[in-house]
Amino acid sequence: MAFASGNPNFRQSSKTPSTLRQIPPNSSSIGVPSPSTIRAACPGCPLSWESDTFWSTYPFHIHAYTTYNPSYSFVSLSPPTIRSARCLQDCGTSGGPCTWCLTLPHDVEAVRDRAGLSYGQVRVEQRLHHDQLSEKIEKLKQQVNDMKLEKLNLSRSLASARRQICEYKMIFQYLGTHAVPGIHRMFPNALKFGWGTKRFFDRLQEACSGEYVPRNYTQYEIDLAILLYELGGGSAVHAMNHSIFALPSRQTIEPYRRENRPKLCLSDVNVLTISQNISTMFRSHQDKDGKIRETPIKKRAHTLMFDETALHPSVEYMPSTDEMAGFCLEHVSELETLLVGKDTRSVKAAVAAVKDGKVHIAQEVTVGAIAHLSRDNYGAKPIFVGPSCKKGDWRRMLEILQSALEAGNNSPDGAAKHGDIWIASLDGDYKRRIALFMLCMHSEIRPGNPLYSLICDLVGLNRRVGKNNLVMDMDYRHLFKRTLLV
Repeated sequence: MAFASGNPNFRQSSKTPSTLRQIPPNSSSIGVPSPSTIRAACPGCPLSWESDTFWSTYPFHIHAYTTYNPSYSFVSLSPPTIRSARCLQDCGTSGGPCTWCLTLPHDVEAVRDRAGLSYGQVRVEQRLHHDQLSEKIEKLKQQVNDMKLEKLNLSRSLASARRQICEYKMIFQYLGTHAVPGIHRMFPNALKFGWGTKRFFDRLQEACSGEYVPRNYTQYEIDLAILLYELGGGSAVHAMNHSIFALPSRQTIEPYRRENRPKLCLSDVNVLTISQNISTMFRSHQDKDGKIRETPIKKRAHTLMFDETALHPSVEYMPSTDEMAGFCLEHVSELETLLVGKDTRSVKAAVAAVKDGKVHIAQEVTVGAIAHLSRDNYGAKPIFVGPSCKKGDWRRMLEILQSALEAGNNSPDGAAKHGDIWIASLDGDYKRRIALFMLCMHSEIRPGNPLYSLICDLVGLNRRVGKNNLVMDMDYRHLFKRTLLV
């Protein structure tokens, strides 16, 4: 067998198709052989393959001396001709391929099907053709480039992480050695504006030097600054603004402040004035832009309470209403008017009435307030302010109580919005006790009343209540002082 086209992988028979079998010299046959005795060698089988892609899509590696060697070999490459490894080398008198070579198209079909797959679908690398190998090489190059890029990214990320660790150490060291004003507000700003560690460290230094002030104040800080201003004034707010807490300044809290100034009852107990005071104290809060902040309101029970506080006896002028203030409500009706006007007649009349003892300059002020019966927001809010000389009778106190209850029930910011008044609380003065008895002893709690199931087993409890189950609550310390200490 000789190699075709100089390729050792391609074998070719030494016999040519035209070679004839010669009769041995010692043959007993005599004469010229007959045509039926002329036998030709097997010419092989043509390879069925696309001629334009033959060199790039045929897997020539399978013909190497490996375990994957196919069952045929090339006789010729132009045109591609193959011969079975079991070729009989004899085609008889027909001149065509032998029976073994005739079965080669089935083997070639399997090779051709495998050549049409992608390189990843071929399990054995030796069965890949040129195009599949080229595709695999390109894929490997891409993987190598990706690995190089990944390595570069990792090296850069590592360098960045090391740099950030150093910057974090600088930040922690700076925070441990410096008191940074408003530090708790700088972290939300860093998250909101996307500060890096370098920018955050610069902001810390600027905050310590006073060049930067974080002003993203919470509502709690604003309310705290307002309370501080009401209790300590502008100097206290200024001091806390320049402290480590960096609370809002007076200029910052000014748009948020709401001065609840209740109107005074100067000439009479006015239900409308009390109703306006209830709206002033219990209405919805406005933000700095003037928008109403509607918060969820849960109806609660309330306590109506009254007491007196000392007042420096003097007469004041109210420029907003052009009235005189400071006369006791019990006897102010003796004056014709409290308006000053354009002359001094009303002032002289008031002076004469005070000298004659008809009207008194108040030494105390009666304050009425409403408070929530709840765990939070239970502070008393004043709804009635009136000067008093404490020489009135129980009828005056009863009138004030009834006016306050009527205003609370009818005000849009009163019982309809926040809940009813359950308790009327006064001190133990005898005049006030009479007023409470007249107001809160109308009926007895009986079966069918919502309160009956709660107090039916409380033997000895006063079960008499007023309208809407109003209950009296007197300060018995006044009784103890009067009966036990005197």
